[in-house]
Amino acid sequence: MAQVIDLPDELAATAGPACIIWNVNACAAFVVKLDQQTIDGFRGALPIGLRAECGFYPDSAVIRLVLSFHDQPRSPYVFDVFLNVMQPMHLSLLRMLQDQATIEIHCL
Repeated sequence: MAQVIDLPDELAATAGPACIIWNVNACAAFVVKLDQQTIDGFRGALPIGLRAECGFYPDSAVIRLVLSFHDQPRSPYVFDVFLNVMQPMHLSLLRMLQDQATIEIHCL
């Protein structure tokens, strides 16, 4: 059964590739939008990387999460998501991520 994810309008309107972190079934999940041909090419075991970086600015701290799909050794698909800790929704997603035992990834 297909899962329905209520996405923000800007992601729904984007042709892709794109990536956001969104609340899916009470979990902070990466939602990746790619064309169907690319998604179909992700077969078998696929190494996935996740790296966190922190940037400090006068107004706020920003967390950059870098998600990479290593489908090809020299040219992985790389997405970055920026979360501003001063925005309540972003802070809520970061807190959800810290409490989760797993990272969910949904491809559209």
